[in-house]
Amino acid sequence: MKEVAIGVKCQNIRNFFKGLKVCVASAWYPHANNPYHCIFVHDFAKRIRRAGAKVFVFTIIHSREDKKFEMWDNIPVLRVKVNTILSFFNPFKFLSFFKVFNKADLIHVHAIDVFGAFSILIAKLIRKPVVVTVHRADVLPSNSLFLNILRIIAFKVVDAIIAVSKATKKLALNVGAPANKITVIYNAVDETMFTPRSKSLCRQKLGLPQNSKIILFVGNLIPRKGVEYLIRALPIILTKIPNVLLVVIGDGPQRNELEHLAKELNLEQNIVFTGRISTEKLCLYYGAADIFVLPSLHEGHPMVLLEAMASGLPVVATKVSGNMETVIHGKNGYLVEPKNAHQLANAIIKILSERKQISKFGKASLMIYRKKFSEEKQICKIAEIYSRILRSKF
Repeated sequence: MKEVAIGVKCQNIRNFFKGLKVCVASAWYPHANNPYHCIFVHDFAKRIRRAGAKVFVFTIIHSREDKKFEMWDNIPVLRVKVNTILSFFNPFKFLSFFKVFNKADLIHVHAIDVFGAFSILIAKLIRKPVVVTVHRADVLPSNSLFLNILRIIAFKVVDAIIAVSKATKKLALNVGAPANKITVIYNAVDETMFTPRSKSLCRQKLGLPQNSKIILFVGNLIPRKGVEYLIRALPIILTKIPNVLLVVIGDGPQRNELEHLAKELNLEQNIVFTGRISTEKLCLYYGAADIFVLPSLHEGHPMVLLEAMASGLPVVATKVSGNMETVIHGKNGYLVEPKNAHQLANAIIKILSERKQISKFGKASLMIYRKKFSEEKQICKIAEIYSRILRSKF
């Protein structure tokens, strides 16, 4: 076990994390069939490794293509097969958890689903300090009595709970999380990747028109992301700003439906669907865009908003949970009602109509990100929690 100083200051972060062995445990993790699935958990693992910790990941096997052991960005990833709830009661599976967790000084679980809750309980059985980060979807009310009871027990024994937004904290409280254990720590992004770039150079590299106003969306193409309303807003925008191009990055079950809608509205020349792309290419699209739009019906604390703001983009988002804690209406963008194409269009037009507005709102986005959501702030708060629970074990 690492020796723990009494308290930790932000300037001593690397000294605190140096040599600390952290196991990030979560069923929410990229896998062979979808290397971008819940990429934010992998990003978190990279973040605390950059801070100096020795990090390894424990997750599940999603398909035959997944390996029991592999390296992702030089982070060891161990996978276990748990197909059903009964799998967790298999003594051999328990032994797998035991062997992995026993190598760590501290377990950091992401998402309090069945895998997450069992990870917490097993970690506590072998007397390991354990933290859980909740992300919204995992703390929604459930019809499963088993999961509800399991969550309550896990919340009772876990050492600390991190909620990614104030709205997520409220949801966690509603499903049994003790108020005295919860800290809100917002997500952060890799600031070496997501940073302001030369717009003309990014467009040149991507083959995008230099004279267009580019609207960017990034996310899964599923109904709750509200992309349909963004597409329906485009004809309204085109009446005021004819040289608009909407770039939709991501994939999902709704893609064919959305492509058909674009064709139906005669927008094929004004919309590009890229599918999933690499992080390196994604950074170029943020650099090439004039504005980022997130028309979701609900959110936890969306990483894409932070990526856009760290890249210096104005943002338009819907008035839902995590978005409202991130966008300052009238300062770095606008908040609109969900499912309202007209409000979306008007907000986008208001920003794109003047070059000065794009610059002003973009600079404000970057300032707000650095002041409230920076990686340094997130890591400092996490170090404080780790330090506190490690001290309590002595």
